[in-house]
Amino acid sequence: MRDNTFEPEALTVAAGTTITFDNVGRNEHNVVPAEGTSDAIAVDVDDLAPGTAAERRLTEPGEYRYYCSIHGTETAGMVGTITVTG
Repeated sequence: MRDNTFEPEALTVAAGTTITFDNVGRNEHNVVPAEGTSDAIAVDVDDLAPGTAAERRLTEPGEYRYYCSIHGTETAGMVGTITVTG
């Protein structure tokens, strides 16, 4: 994460992969699952202050859509998608 963007915005990984949300920007962020997306990807703002990181292990195949509610909405701004393959 940088200020107001997820990098990359789209990623494909195998089931069982641990994803790291690394906040290298100046702003606080969070990771909010988009509607219909598993809560397994959620990260609270208290866990993503500048200079910190949070890990989530994604074990179930599917599409995980997410956004930062501080800097976007489900469809605009700071959004991302992780596709987990079986």
